Order: sequence, then structure tokens, then C-alpha cells
Amino acid sequence: MEKDLVYIKEGDRIAIVPTDPWDFVTENGTGPFSGTVTAVGKLNQAAAVIIRLDRPLAYKGKSAELLLASTRQPSSGFAATPSPGAVFCNVASISDDEARRGISEITALQTRLLFLGGVSWLSPNICLHGGC
Repeated sequence: MEKDLVYIKEGDRIAIVPTDPWDFVTENGTGPFSGTVTAVGKLNQAAAVIIRLDRPLAYKGKSAELLLASTRQPSSGFAATPSPGAVFCNVASISDDEARRGISEITALQTRLLFLGGVSWLSPNICLHGGC
């Protein structure tokens, strides 16, 4: 039922579990990695969120603290029942400047794709791996 849906919003705590590429997982571990949603919007036709991680990730010599996660299927969104599962996403690093400008202004993510993975909600005030 529509009234049972919970939509992701700014301030929500989330967890990310990378699934591919394997060298990202080898370098950072399997996660989950926790963070806070700082913006919600659309990127092209896909639902998207900006996430500030509790702890930065490193990949191929670069550090990422801000991530943009966009749904793999345009028809998918960040809505689920009160006990949601993961939403499968493309995840890319973004700069502080891009985060300030907003999701609709972000371009050229294909060259910065970090990993594919699942994004899921955490209960409020939960932090993973000593974050927060």
C-alpha cells in the first residue's frame, strides 16, 4: 500500500555494499560502508542520492568521501516498505563543489564510476565500523 512506503530523505542513515568491480572490494573490503544522505533528486531519469560517508574510501590512489548513488533502472526508486532491502545502484565519487551545486548539475559520471552496489537504510543513529 502506498501509505506503507518509506522514501529516502536528507539526513537518513544508509549502508552501501559494493558488489563490483572486485578490485574495489579487494582494496576496501566488502563493507557495508555507512553514511548520511545529504541530497535527493534525479540524475537523467534515475533516482539519485548524495551520500557523505562516515569514513572516506580509497580506490586507485584516490580518496572518496562524497558519493552519488543513482538507481540502475530508471523505473526503480528509493522507496521501500518500512523494512527495506537494498536498491542496486551505480556509485561514483563527486567533489564538494558538485555536491553543493546539486544532483541535476552533475555530469560525466561514467568516467568516475567507482562501483556497483546495494544501498540500504540503517536505523537512525546507527554507525558502522566506528564511524560517526
